[in-house]
Order: sequence, then structure tokens, then C-alpha cells
Amino acid sequence: MLTTLAFTLLAASPLTDALQRAAPSQTQVELTQWQAPAECMGHDFEAAHIDGSGRVPVRVRGPKCEAWGWATVRLYVDGLVLTRDVANGAPVGPTAFTTQRIEYRRGLEPLREVDSQANAARALKAGTMLTADLIRMGPPPGTSLTVRVVMGGLSIEQQGTVITCRSANVCASLPSGKRVEGRMVAGALVVGAGGGSI
Repeated sequence: MLTTLAFTLLAASPLTDALQRAAPSQTQVELTQWQAPAECMGHDFEAAHIDGSGRVPVRVRGPKCEAWGWATVRLYVDGLVLTRDVANGAPVGPTAFTTQRIEYRRGLEPLREVDSQANAARALKAGTMLTADLIRMGPPPGTSLTVRVVMGGLSIEQQGTVITCRSANVCASLPSGKRVEGRMVAGALVVGAGGGSI
């Protein structure tokens, strides 16, 4: 038999402490429901990793028992929300967004900061929560640029073409067909040792 308790009965408890430890840094956990076997009302809790709002399995230990329960949580983070429309490829500077407390959902991690070279990966509307897939770094795809591969004290340069990138870095295709990723420095794409292959 499961027993269900509301969050208001468990504020600042060992359970909420365990949930907060299992959440990503700089996030805040709000417990909305707790279900566990009635015969095991322990005081030692160990929560599984929390990657967004939803149900989380939690191991509970008591003086004479050990069982699993379910915590239903909402996860919040200070994220970035657009305050105005931003055209495809336009800069996403500090005047385009504000910081708001928003819900952190599984598979949709909000950005907490934006690089000064960030551009919109597509047309974005005011009120949109910024996530990595909505931001593109550096020049738009198809742009020719210098790619500098750095290995220790050795630096090799060649021309490349900017391509779409799934990460916050800038990605390019080299004449050989190899794809690399790195960061823009003084107008060039700088790639670390190993070429940063993607």
C-alpha cells in the first residue's frame, strides 16, 4: 500500500534536501507529491538524477526497512527569455532577452548565458525561451572562413565553409570533407588538437 503526502507537509525535509542534491546545479526543486510504502516511513533518502520536471524514483531507508518511492517534482532555473522578435541570423545580444525563472523540462535545457557572438538560428518570437538549438555562433552556414587547427605550438590554417552545428560552437567543413568545430577568435575558426571532429 502506498501513502501520498503533499509537499506542504515535507518542506525543508531530508527528502527535499535529497532531491535538491540530485538536481542540476543552479536549479531549484519543488516537491509536489511523495508516494512511498506506508510501512517504510524512513528518514534517509537517495534520489535518482533529476533531469527535468516529472516523477523521480527515490530510495527510502528506515530503521527496519528499505523501499522505493516516487517524488513528483517541478524543476526551475533562471533562464533567458526573448523580450522582442529576433530575425533569422540576427544577433541575440543582451538587449534581446531577460532572465526569468522558468521550468526546466526533460530534453529542453534552457540557456543561462549567451555568447556575445550568438545569432538566431531561425526567426524567433518575443517570449521564446532560449535553448542551444535556437542559437548559432559565428557566421551563417555557407560562409567561407579561415580554419586554424592548433596542436601545441603548431598552427595550420586552411579555408573552410561554415555548416550547421548542433552545439554552441561554430562548425565547418574542410576541402578534404572533414568536419571540425571550435570557437571564433579574431575572425578565424580555431580548432583544438585532434581537429575537433564532428
